[in-house]
Amino acid sequence: MKKNLTEYLILKAAHDYVSIIDDMRNHILEIKAGKKYGLKLVNKITNEHWISSTNDIDQRKNRLASELKKRDLWNAPWIERFGNLPDKDILEHIDFIPITDMNTVTLEYLITHPISQKNDTSVIRVIFLKLINDYFKENKYSDDVKSKIGKVVKEFFVFKKDEYKQLSQLISNIESCL
Repeated sequence: MKKNLTEYLILKAAHDYVSIIDDMRNHILEIKAGKKYGLKLVNKITNEHWISSTNDIDQRKNRLASELKKRDLWNAPWIERFGNLPDKDILEHIDFIPITDMNTVTLEYLITHPISQKNDTSVIRVIFLKLINDYFKENKYSDDVKSKIGKVVKEFFVFKKDEYKQLSQLISNIESCL
């Protein structure tokens, strides 16, 4: 019986894809070179979250808290995740969770994290194709199906200005071709 693609990737990620997941983590989260830690901001109402890399968690928390009070500085991922929160006392509705080891950020999180033109999408595309390659080898899909999936992947990585997507959307699109 064939596993769905998401289940397959998550099961394989822990053992077989460690270096690929590291690359994906660095590119999707845009972990800056030399940054050791992260700060996860969680909307207490919806449980949606966003991660920032840093070397100084307290300093980063203070800066982000200040920016959260100024909605005109927000980008699309913040609007999507925190836009439902009231302006007054917004910080009371957000948890700041320190991440002392960025390697604990899972594939499940990465496939739901937004990506845009600002990410190096050509690299993310190559990394994603490495992830799904074994799935297609093991399940022996026809060349016609592989061709359809190739088109779906290619189309997914075309971004409009200020557009954000999630790899989970791409996985869903691929699964609909199978």
